[in-house]
Amino acid sequence: GDAPNQLETTLDANSNRILNLPAPLNPSEPARLQDLSLTPVPLVDASVSASVSIMKVTDFAIGDYVVCQRYYLGGELIEDLAFEIQAAQAVDGYGNHTLSNGNIAKLIGSKNLTVVHFGAVGDGVTINTNSIAATVAANVSIKFPDGVFISEAFTLSSNKHLVLTSGATIKAKEGFMTTGNGSMLIDIAAGVENVSITGGTIDGNLSAADLAAWPNSVGNNASPFTTTPYLIWVRAVDNVVFEGVNFINTITSAIQLFTPNQRVTVNNCYFDNILGNCIDGGIEQLTVTNNVVNLIGDIRGGSAAGTKGGLVVVNCKLATIANNNIRQTTDSSIYIVSQPGGNASVTGNVIRYSGKDAIKVL
Repeated sequence: GDAPNQLETTLDANSNRILNLPAPLNPSEPARLQDLSLTPVPLVDASVSASVSIMKVTDFAIGDYVVCQRYYLGGELIEDLAFEIQAAQAVDGYGNHTLSNGNIAKLIGSKNLTVVHFGAVGDGVTINTNSIAATVAANVSIKFPDGVFISEAFTLSSNKHLVLTSGATIKAKEGFMTTGNGSMLIDIAAGVENVSITGGTIDGNLSAADLAAWPNSVGNNASPFTTTPYLIWVRAVDNVVFEGVNFINTITSAIQLFTPNQRVTVNNCYFDNILGNCIDGGIEQLTVTNNVVNLIGDIRGGSAAGTKGGLVVVNCKLATIANNNIRQTTDSSIYIVSQPGGNASVTGNVIRYSGKDAIKVL
């Protein structure tokens, strides 16, 4: 009330209710009614949300989407966590909840969800292939925090975006380069569009044992292995962007393009210890700008040494190669075979040492 010792309404001291309760900050703190919603709604109306406890006792139908505004996962507050209601299934360890009607609420995304929340461990030891694949399947943005995440091959489909912090590394499983267990670390599959990889490091984990097993004909087909592994395999796609990524330690190409790719952009990336080419293959339109190339190509000698090792070795219709800093390559630093009616713009590049032609356009 307005006067001392007056109440606006009758107070029931036996109601077990707490007046003026603050919003909860930790999982153990009590929640207020306004922190919960008794009517969780599909994701399309994200302005209204549910708590997980309310969602679990609500009979959502298969195909519904629910967003939980406040959710604690491993003691961490995750905002706007989204679930898809699916048929009853075994809990997979990636945030599934069983509803009262037996359906499953499967975790599918959040503004600040990372691969760690899907079980990945960035300790440089744990194999995270399944956890990364689960994150890719459930999210548009696949986020990697600081850490070294060991993985075998995984695939990106349309409208998927890998986002790595500067301290995050996706590193190939030991022996990946020579065991023939896959032809790429990251596969951007045929028919895909609108994919990006931003920040962090992609590491092929090339070892001395790998080099010893691989002949001095790197990048050619005269190898004892059934597959030729790349860091990134780009197959018949449109609008793929690599921005601010470190590509290191691979026996062949860092980015391998397979026609008919449409548009690929590589900007502000760093390439080092790439024994093949940084960017190799065929494409309609390629933009390569502001990249730094350290040591590219096989410098061990041998009959075929020097036949690979450039920043750009492509068959291309429209190419823009500008403002790149190329320190050392064993082959032509920039080698473009222009398609009929094509055009190549090569400007502002700094080339310090090239094993063959600095720039070659045919």
